[in-house]
Amino acid sequence: MRHVKRGSFMREAMPRPLRHFAPEEALHSLSEVDLDELKAEGKKLILLDVDNTLLPWRSHDIPAETTTWISRAKSMDFTLCVLSNTRNPDRLTKVCGQMGIEFIRDKFKPSTRMFLMALEKHRLQADQAVMIGDQLMTDVLGANRAGIDAIWVRPMAKREFVGTTVVSRNLERVVGLFLYRYFQPHDNVAGETGRFQSQTVWQFAKFVGVGVVATVVDWGLTYALMNRFQTTVGMWALTQFGRDAVGATEKTIADAALPFLKVGPVMTAILTSYLLNRAARTFAHQEEKASFAEGLKFFTVAGTAALFNVTFTSLTHVALKGSANTTLLLAQLAGMAAGFLINFVGQRVYTFRKREPQSP
Repeated sequence: MRHVKRGSFMREAMPRPLRHFAPEEALHSLSEVDLDELKAEGKKLILLDVDNTLLPWRSHDIPAETTTWISRAKSMDFTLCVLSNTRNPDRLTKVCGQMGIEFIRDKFKPSTRMFLMALEKHRLQADQAVMIGDQLMTDVLGANRAGIDAIWVRPMAKREFVGTTVVSRNLERVVGLFLYRYFQPHDNVAGETGRFQSQTVWQFAKFVGVGVVATVVDWGLTYALMNRFQTTVGMWALTQFGRDAVGATEKTIADAALPFLKVGPVMTAILTSYLLNRAARTFAHQEEKASFAEGLKFFTVAGTAALFNVTFTSLTHVALKGSANTTLLLAQLAGMAAGFLINFVGQRVYTFRKREPQSP
């Protein structure tokens, strides 16, 4: 969610589970963080993300505005500390040395380990610290889990780690649909937030409704095929991949059969989803009549989501212990969640995105 306005989130008004993802404030950049206000609130320790918060991803050049802000923070006696799980410690050491900031490198955020290490090192309480970062699912969530206030800033650049782009940013978009219902802009642009909320949340609600129907189709067919063909397909798959099929357990046979028997139900569910989304006009910018180009885009996005669905379902099923029926249910939930997020965001921003009118 590359937020476009400065504002605060009314965390106390949110449902309790949503508060874990909610920052205190959303800002355009690090330079907009009000150091005087932080000082007045009793903050002493400022925890910072590196990439796309202090400087662009993989860059070694410290932007002038970052240097200026850091200098002012130091002059006000704030303690600054970078929290990073980077796999490039040499770069981290170099850029933090250039900025004159200490760092802690440890487990992936949103683990609380680095946050708690920083508090312990400086002998401070959680309410005396603040975290500033550009990622909702790591910086903000991790800080909230440690009891530390968080400020969410817009990424400095579009270029970033592919895992961040594919997973974290898409999750931000979905969670942001709910967070922005409790958003109070600092500079009130008439109606902008309301339009975002009403249109996107309504689209999401209809997409969920269609998704429920598609899920019933997917799961119903999957269970039917597994009940009918699990043994035949599983034994064939074990044989084809050089596994010993003799004496194989029911769970092993089910693990082998699921990737093959899951494809058909997922593709049928995709077709169902396409037809129902068009009938419900889920996305406001869809064409009046279905076109080959639109269908191709829809099935490209849905096919990618289906790949994630089948992969997550199969891997989760193999990893879980227990009866075949129980593990199949849990695995399908994991696959559905992975595929659903990718499908919704992809359809909204690619297949049915708003098209600018052509110039005459």
